[in-house]
Amino acid sequence: MLIFVGDFDERDLETARRTYPGRRPVLNADGGLEVHPAGAGDPTPLLAQESG
Repeated sequence: MLIFVGDFDERDLETARRTYPGRRPVLNADGGLEVHPAGAGDPTPLLAQESG
């Protein structure tokens, strides 16, 4: 898995989808971008927002 630290948004998420076809990119709670391996469903970010 790749993790990029920064202030990413939906545009960067679309770019990651094109750059890493078949992988599952997701934005995490700190605004970072994670690129997860291929698989079914949406990935769970390693750094998720806390509820409560």
